[in-house]
Amino acid sequence: WKLDRVAGWWPEKVRPVVAVVVEGLRDIPEISTCRAGLEHALDAELAGLGQAVIDLAREFATQPGEVQRRIAEALSVHLVPLIDRLRGGRRVMCDGCNERIWGGRMKCRECPDYDLCGGCYEKRGEIHGKHEFDWVECRGKGHGKGWWAMKGCKGKGKGSEDHPEC
Repeated sequence: WKLDRVAGWWPEKVRPVVAVVVEGLRDIPEISTCRAGLEHALDAELAGLGQAVIDLAREFATQPGEVQRRIAEALSVHLVPLIDRLRGGRRVMCDGCNERIWGGRMKCRECPDYDLCGGCYEKRGEIHGKHEFDWVECRGKGHGKGWWAMKGCKGKGKGSEDHPEC
């Protein structure tokens, strides 16, 4: 199992994620058996984590939409802050819609800290006047390895000395 290998390589990163998932599932009785499997993996130095995650995914798929929504909400509330912290806590927010921008973005040429996501860039005239924009792609550590390995760029006051071009 790939997840078991990753857990063996980086237990200090995987353990907090699993602990947060277990905590997020605590108040959802419909998924208690899967939560118990994850708790067992935590107690067993993450052994069997891959199977526990597969069991959770299968059980999630069998649940009614309302239960799936409760699970997704519970996990997102707990996981998003943890993922941000594990990634270094930096993120770029769109100044148009105030949503997180993943990957590249449009940066205003005239304003020192103004970024737009693709959707807001399409409406830039309504949102930000007639300023010109440049495409900026993060070139942080981990570039090309996926969003989880990137350290982020600056935006909304969350700057990084590692990425002065951002």
